[in-house]
Amino acid sequence: MFTFIVRVEINPNKFDGQPFIRGTKILVSDILDQLAAGKRWDVLLKEHPELQEADLNAALFYSGCIKASNK
Repeated sequence: MFTFIVRVEINPNKFDGQPFIRGTKILVSDILDQLAAGKRWDVLLKEHPELQEADLNAALFYSGCIKASNK
């Protein structure tokens, strides 16, 4: 579980402080939007070869943590 956390980075000097996948220029919100729109994981990974399956898991995990903390 903790390996997911190190894949998401929040840096106030990058992307206006929005969370992104470390080592990429891909925002967590962009991944979540594409998955919510029905894009399959294999297609997303093919379109973004810099991503790994663990990055998608990290985005989903991060989203769940944020939702839980807002309750």
